[in-house]
Formats: sequence, structure tokens, C-alpha cells
Amino acid sequence: METIFITGSHGIVGRELVRSVARACTGRARIVLLLRGDALEVRAKLMRVRCHVGDARCEINAVPGDVTSPRLGIDEGTYAQLTRDVTMILHAAADTGFRQSREDAGRVNVKGTAHVLELARLCVHNPRFGYLGTAFVAGGRTGEIAEDACGVEGPFFTEYERSKAYAEALVRDASRSLPVSILRLGIVVGRQTDGVIGTFDGPYRVFKLAQHGLLAMLPGDPSQPVDFVPVDFAADAITWLMRDGFRAGETFHVCAGPHRSLPLGAIMPLVMARFAALDPAFRAHGYPAPVVVTPEVFRDFVDTIEQVGNPRLRSVLENLQTFTRHLSAPKRFSTARLDRALEGSGLSLQHAQDFLPTLVDHAVRARFEVSA
Repeated sequence: METIFITGSHGIVGRELVRSVARACTGRARIVLLLRGDALEVRAKLMRVRCHVGDARCEINAVPGDVTSPRLGIDEGTYAQLTRDVTMILHAAADTGFRQSREDAGRVNVKGTAHVLELARLCVHNPRFGYLGTAFVAGGRTGEIAEDACGVEGPFFTEYERSKAYAEALVRDASRSLPVSILRLGIVVGRQTDGVIGTFDGPYRVFKLAQHGLLAMLPGDPSQPVDFVPVDFAADAITWLMRDGFRAGETFHVCAGPHRSLPLGAIMPLVMARFAALDPAFRAHGYPAPVVVTPEVFRDFVDTIEQVGNPRLRSVLENLQTFTRHLSAPKRFSTARLDRALEGSGLSLQHAQDFLPTLVDHAVRARFEVSA
């Protein structure tokens, strides 16, 4: 019987990944989710995941636990059963906060990964191990980033990036005894079909600021591609790469790639056009699209805001900088290996100019708020 163990099933990608895996299962199979909380919390979270999945071809259960704890915080008997049953592990749990300390990032993202790898090593079936990382382990590097590139040297903008690079190193080292695959995600956005997403974060904060006329400029090169990857495509690609398209020891950029991405200078005019089409009040204000400026000019702007000391402007700036740091270091994520690996999968990703309006329309109708 196939048993798939998944951590991080409540993250932006997590629930969509569970749905994709559940729909790909054939015959007798089950999915076991690692969920934090007491029995009532775990039951409620499991119900939400099951509702999101809808019709499934397999059984979906959960065990309470936490990746930061030894033995994942799972009771001894259940842990032993998992080592006998598990045939695949998808490790998606992570602390993605951009302002976390090195200690906190290391505890969740590095030690947590080590604990999940320990389970994998104890499993009798030598399970396939899929590690969901981030393409932004590239940190401050610029230019084309190959799928095999990047180590722990940096430079990094945040402790999140650094911790994910170190976690990758653990997984890469484990490839000597485990069949592993490293799956680096780009900037995850809503589903390309309907725009739905679990959290309006990252670029959505930038869009919301623009909607309120609070975004004057963005740093970077107007021609640099910005890699948005829809969550449904990402989940389906990961499912394929861990099943029919599995290649042990490989690293993939689960990204749109430059050929399916919009340049920075084209994104906000498109977003603002959708705002104007959907919102008469926005149209009446006539807010101009943010100007793309050099990183040096943007840093001067940041310094000025800091000197003014206005709390609201500082808050706006903090929200903005979680996304703009990487715009100051233009890069293109190669997807050559991903594209080859997805041949025969039937999966297709639209160009960002085609799915971005869907994302904005959903965000506006939802008022940038998640209902569940």
C-alpha cells in the first residue's frame, strides 16, 4: 500500500499539493499529514484540507506533531508505524517569515528538515523524499540562475533564504542514501484557473498598496522578468516530479522561467488596468502606475522615509521591502531541466500576461482577504 507523508499541508502550496497528490493516487493509497496542535485543532485542520481536496482517490489522515521536535513530536507507536508504511515523503513545512532571526529560521527550516530526513532514513521502504525549497536561495546573485546553482555562501537578503540554503545542503547530502529531489519554488501566486490562493502575501501586498495609491516606485530593471508561478501548476508539477517524472538526486526550479514571465515594467500597468476596470472609485482617483527606478534611487527613498519617521509610511515600506529586495538583484531562473522533465505530463503553464488578470480580479473581489 502506498503511504505518502506530507508536512506543511496548511501552507500556501501545502493544501493545493495535497489535493494534487490525492487526485494522482491510484489503487490503494493513503496520505498522512503532519499537523500542529492538540487533537481538536488537528481534527479541524484535517477537515479543512479534506474540504479543499474534495473528491479524492485515497484516504487522508493526520497525526499531531511538529517538525521542530525530535521524532517530529509523534508518539512512539505511531512513529514506528510510519517507518514501516511510508513510501514517499513531501517536506513542505517551513517558516517563510522574512524578518525572523537566524535562530528561529534554523530551528524550523534546518533542524526541522533534519528531523524529517531522520524519519526517511528509518523507513524500511527507502521512500522518495521531495524537499520544497525556494528559488530565492539565490539571494543577492544576479543574472541567470541554473537549477544546480547556489550553495550556502550567499550573499543572502534574509535569514529565511540562508536557512533554506542550509536545509537544501542537508537534503543534498542525504542523497547518498535516499532518493531525493529538491523542488525550488518561485514567487507563488493564485491558481491560474480562478486566482484562488490561501494567503494574500508577497506581491499581493504590493498590489494592495498600489490600489490605495501608496506605491510610487519599485526598484530594479524594467526589463527583468519577475517569476510568478501559479499554485495549482506548482502543485501538479511537484506531484508529477515525485511520481511519473521522478529523477533521484535532481534539483528543479518549479518556476515560470523567463519565457513565461512578464518584465517588471509591464506588471504594474497591467495590475492598475485591472483595478480601473473593476473599481470605479479607483478609476476616479487616476493613480499613476509606480515608476521603476534604480536600486540606488529606491534606497534614497527608503532613507528619506526612515528620517521622516511617519509610522504609516514605515509600515508601508516594510510590506514593500519583503518583495522588493530581490528586484534590486535582477535574476532569471532557468527552467530547462523542469521543462524537459514535464514532457509527457500534459501540464501547461500560461504566460503571466494571461493569468495575472485572473489573480488581480480574484484579489479585488475578495478585498485581499482570505475567507477560510
